[in-house]
Amino acid sequence: MAYCAFGAGIEGIVVENSTGKLIARARVILEGTGSTSGNATAFSSSSGQFAFRSLSAGTYLLRAERAGFAVTRYGQRRWNAPGTPIVLDAETQHIVQLRLHKLGAVTGEIGDENQLGLPGVTVHAYRAASKLTLAGSGITDDRGIYRISNLEPGKYLIRSTARLLEDQQGLLPTFFGQTASAVEAHPVIVQLEQDTIGVNIQPLPGRLASLRGTVASPVPVSIFLYGDTGVLRTQVPPGGEFHFEHLAPGPYSLLAQAGDRSAPLSSFQKIWIGGESQRVTVEMAPSPRLILRCENRNGNPLQHKAVSVFLRRRDLRDPTPDRAVCGDVLPLTPGTWEVAASAPPDIYVSGVRGARISPFAHEFDMVSGRNTEVVILFSSDPGSLRGTVSTRDGAPAIGAPVYFNPVDSDLRSRLGGLRTTRTDASGKFWLNGFPPGRYEVLSTFAPVDSESEDWKPGRGKLVTLGEGGDVTAEIVLEDLE
Repeated sequence: MAYCAFGAGIEGIVVENSTGKLIARARVILEGTGSTSGNATAFSSSSGQFAFRSLSAGTYLLRAERAGFAVTRYGQRRWNAPGTPIVLDAETQHIVQLRLHKLGAVTGEIGDENQLGLPGVTVHAYRAASKLTLAGSGITDDRGIYRISNLEPGKYLIRSTARLLEDQQGLLPTFFGQTASAVEAHPVIVQLEQDTIGVNIQPLPGRLASLRGTVASPVPVSIFLYGDTGVLRTQVPPGGEFHFEHLAPGPYSLLAQAGDRSAPLSSFQKIWIGGESQRVTVEMAPSPRLILRCENRNGNPLQHKAVSVFLRRRDLRDPTPDRAVCGDVLPLTPGTWEVAASAPPDIYVSGVRGARISPFAHEFDMVSGRNTEVVILFSSDPGSLRGTVSTRDGAPAIGAPVYFNPVDSDLRSRLGGLRTTRTDASGKFWLNGFPPGRYEVLSTFAPVDSESEDWKPGRGKLVTLGEGGDVTAEIVLEDLE
């Protein structure tokens, strides 16, 4: 953060929105934007106060966060919207109040056939989307009451987990709405500072199954069974057996790993478990290796240290990507992986060989005992976009978010989705390092989901970039409601 001996300052207080109570130990972050570089962090005092002193003139973004609360950005229009900038002159003293909103919660009862509460049942909350994404969990108390807290606003599906009762009767995972199907489940609306109550479930009776297996391995093996409610783990001795009990019907992925980094072994298979118990045999094989190459348009190895490659398991929903380097030969677990590359502004990703297009990356399959080669192709002379964002009355939109969305699916896969920047103190912006193609550009202080797969055509202004071209666009600041 740029400081000067006297200069400008930002100070304020952090309070709870609904009660006005002072919030101590909130983390307050100040970030320079545009030509104002650097950032600073402070924690609110016992009286909720914070201060940033001796700041240089410039444009700043301010936000506050604390566990259990939604992140609050100064000037934001909605809870998940970007903040508006604070513009400081050389001697400006800016005073603010940041109001933090408690995250929402869902509460209800899990009951048996006589509507008596069932204790010790785990209940999951999933984001209501095309793929189930776990957002939170809770466990019923002695009354059968559960509460899932720290949920962001939105739609959720609530589901109880499988349970074997004392009389050996099985209870299936059941969504709110008394169904085993996510498609037929009743979505639950969660809002800030509120408990959504009465989300009661009577789990459906059904037969639970078990999975047993034998592992052919001279060394100990770690077994992972992935289902849509999480992962089960066990350790198996050489040539030993494993078993998982009380499994609900549905699809599972079985991953086995053994050995050390110098000679890893693995196995992977997809399993459908119905109402009957199953037995499988796990055959260990040398873990597959990924041969990762980067080439320029002439087919020569790319020698560029600023290129970063990211790998992530797709089929096991692992949210944490692994970083790789061009030229690596990496042992990976078998299954489906995603690959994406980040390039410096003077080159761009022009294609990927050995992988297929997925929504925000390219994906490929790894099979035990086989090696897979993926080649990332790079070209020089990327395109760039520069322009100005104005308000509806023609004034420069200072610090306005600018979103740049690839229209074509291949472009989106190579770029990883939306790109974003902010305008400077004159309302100007510049985005560079892009492949040739069609894009839409939009500026708004309203929320825009950077991971959204459903950006509707026509949402922004259409621009076409050519190789090495520099396109100019004049944008009017918009609101998306």
